[in-house]
Amino acid sequence: MRSVTGWLAGIFAGLSRNLQLVSLSLFFWGFGEGLFYDFVPLHLRDLGADAVQTGYVIALSSFGLAITMLPAGIAADRYGPHISLLISWPLGILAMMIITFTDTLGWFTLGWFLFGCSGFVIPPLTRYITDGRGELTPQRALTLVFSSFSAGFMISPIIGGWMAQSYGLRSTFYLGLALVVASTVVIVFTQPLPHTPTRINRGYLSLLHNRRFMSFMLLVFFGMFALQLGVPLTSRYLQETWLVSLPHIGILGSVLAFGEFSLGFALGGLPPRRVFAVLQAAGIVYALLLLSTGSLPLLAIAFFLRAGVGISRRFVDAISMRVVPFHQHGLAFGLSATVTFAAGMLAPAAAGMLYAINPSRPLQASILLLPVAAVLTYMLAPRPVDGLPAPPPIPRVIG
Repeated sequence: MRSVTGWLAGIFAGLSRNLQLVSLSLFFWGFGEGLFYDFVPLHLRDLGADAVQTGYVIALSSFGLAITMLPAGIAADRYGPHISLLISWPLGILAMMIITFTDTLGWFTLGWFLFGCSGFVIPPLTRYITDGRGELTPQRALTLVFSSFSAGFMISPIIGGWMAQSYGLRSTFYLGLALVVASTVVIVFTQPLPHTPTRINRGYLSLLHNRRFMSFMLLVFFGMFALQLGVPLTSRYLQETWLVSLPHIGILGSVLAFGEFSLGFALGGLPPRRVFAVLQAAGIVYALLLLSTGSLPLLAIAFFLRAGVGISRRFVDAISMRVVPFHQHGLAFGLSATVTFAAGMLAPAAAGMLYAINPSRPLQASILLLPVAAVLTYMLAPRPVDGLPAPPPIPRVIG
């Protein structure tokens, strides 16, 4: 019987050398970020932030993402996506250095904002993956590569919880910084893919008048806001409401990453419209479980289902490709990411204000909104017959 390692190697063998390097780089980044990510609200509390301030600081990361997505997507269409990779990763190192070595809330806020800004690479990276996907479908290629991030995230929260308990929260940032540096070293060895520059003219910007796409973006904003409303202050909620320990919060973070990894593989080949609706429905169960119990096994089920938040964007991009011409893909990915992270910016701010009223309010609000979002997505999101034919396979290029 083939080993798990052999099975994974067989799957990733279908990727080009460039996409294998991207996958390895994302693995290192995910491993490093997973060490500290779930503990950021607790670290902010140690730096003196209350619940509302914590929500605003977390929202700043999404704000940094939201304001950079569209320019990054346009730049990917005009100049090719590869240059963005070589800018984003070093910016992440700078942000991590500020986050790691500061003792003040103000400097941490700046570092966290820059950490969010480094994510501007998402639309170019999405374009880079879809351009170099060979004969894989877009959603399959995106799922394979981005699942590497989730794989790195799987083990590290457990390690981070143990480190935080034994050596303090700051120790998780030190190791996280080292792994972000390792991730950057790997990404430097990727190569540009063949690219025909897109002229930025009125025809290119006609995407803004694409009614099917822009209507879908409204659905995405509502759905992603509802999904993320119950997420930002989770670790603080678990500690203060159910007295969950740091190591156990780390275990739950690993379960979350395992959910992103496994669900990404399991759902990657299914119709993206249905998957997006189902992931929103899973968010309802997540919120109900957190409101109901502090039992670690049930919380683990909740965090497994919460993986839908992390993988939803892949299916949003796959749906978008149904109604957007190839030469506008970078712009479309930039717009969809802008919408996603605009929702991610408002959700933590709203969650912080609701949490200050009652720690359960963000989860309750999410439960009210998600059924509406899931039904609207299933009924109104673009189907293959609504727009363009499915993108054809792209010939495998060297690299």
